[in-house]
Amino acid sequence: FFFQAEDGIRDKLVTGVQTCALPISLLQELQGYPERTIGYLVASRGIGNLLSFCIVAQLTKFDARLCLFIGLSIQAIAGTLMGGLDMQVTVESVIWSNVLHGFGFGLSYTPMAVLAFSTMPAQYMTQGNAIFALIRMLGSSVFVSLTLVVRSEEHTSELQSLAYLVCRLLLEKK
Repeated sequence: FFFQAEDGIRDKLVTGVQTCALPISLLQELQGYPERTIGYLVASRGIGNLLSFCIVAQLTKFDARLCLFIGLSIQAIAGTLMGGLDMQVTVESVIWSNVLHGFGFGLSYTPMAVLAFSTMPAQYMTQGNAIFALIRMLGSSVFVSLTLVVRSEEHTSELQSLAYLVCRLLLEKK
């Protein structure tokens, strides 16, 4: 499914994580914002995460699955907002999407850990935590690798098309 999806769907899946960093580099490199402003933009995600900590414990006690659903939904909304940014990006739109992303992450990570460890016997907590961290890091690594594969295939295809056009132009001149 991942490689056979429509281009738009695949691009949304692949660039979901990339959109967190792209608006910031866009503002810094293409629009000339100073590093201090970029630092504030990165910190806005942490502010959203901090705000979520005020309610995540109470919401997780009420219903961990509901809290996880709300957190992932907020992250999806933030990703959609980030995916819609273009060259006319403003600092306010980046801050807003980053705060939402951090808030959603804070609401989703805690209940995910609670749900993972809630039925585990106490004597297996250390090993369970190690496996949890390993799977989380492995999943992140696989996603980054798949992103690089898809992007490099697209880049290779573009280079092949360009080489074909250059060769065709050179042969026509002879």
